[in-house]
Amino acid sequence: MFIDHRAMGGTILLIAITFMGCSQKLVVEPCSFPKEFQSDSEVVYKGHLVKEYKKYSSEADRTILKCNDKCKFRYLGYKDAKGEIIYHGLYKAYDDNGKTRAEILYTEGMPDGPFIIRDEKGNIEVQGTYKKGHPWDGKFLIGDFSDVIFTFKDGKNIAFEDKETGKIYAQGEWKNDKKWNGSFYKWEDGKIEYYRDGKLVNRKSIEDVK
Repeated sequence: MFIDHRAMGGTILLIAITFMGCSQKLVVEPCSFPKEFQSDSEVVYKGHLVKEYKKYSSEADRTILKCNDKCKFRYLGYKDAKGEIIYHGLYKAYDDNGKTRAEILYTEGMPDGPFIIRDEKGNIEVQGTYKKGHPWDGKFLIGDFSDVIFTFKDGKNIAFEDKETGKIYAQGEWKNDKKWNGSFYKWEDGKIEYYRDGKLVNRKSIEDVK
C-alpha cells in the first residue's frame, strides 16, 4: 500500500533509522511520535495557526486504503496565503472499522521523520523515516509500484523486491555516493542496471528478472 501526494497533498513512503526513539535497524519496532506533533490543541508555528483538521476519503483515498466513504483522516496543519492546508505534524488515516492504517509526520508540507503503514489486519506493512521529503532509510512503497518494496539506506536505494514473495529483483552496494557493486533499479527507464567496481556492465528489463 502507498499513499500518493497527488491524492493527499504529500508523499508517503517508508523507512527506519534512529529518530525520536526508533532503533537503528532496517526492520524496527513501531516508532513513537513526539507528543508536540500529536496534540489536538492549537499552536502557532512561524506565524501560522496549526490546528487539527478532519476529512472523509476521496475516491483516490478509498482506492488506496480499500475502504468506503467512512474512511477518514485526521491531521495537523495550517493554511497558507492561498487558503490551502499545509500538513504540519502528525497525519493519521483510518479505515472503515476505525483502525489506524497510516501515521506520517510532516514538517511544512513535507514528510519529515517516522511513519507507519498498516494492512487491513493492523499488522505493520512498511515503516520508516523521511528526511525533508526524501525517503532515507528502510522500506518504501513508491508511486505506482504498489506490488514491490524499495529499501533505502542513507537516502540511497539499495534493494528492490517483490512485496508478496520477497523475491529480490535488485540489490546493490554504494561507494563514495556511486553505484558500486550489484544491481540497481533505474527510475528514468525502469531498467535494472548491473555494476562492478563502479562500472556499468549490463542492463535488463524487470520482466527479464522476474
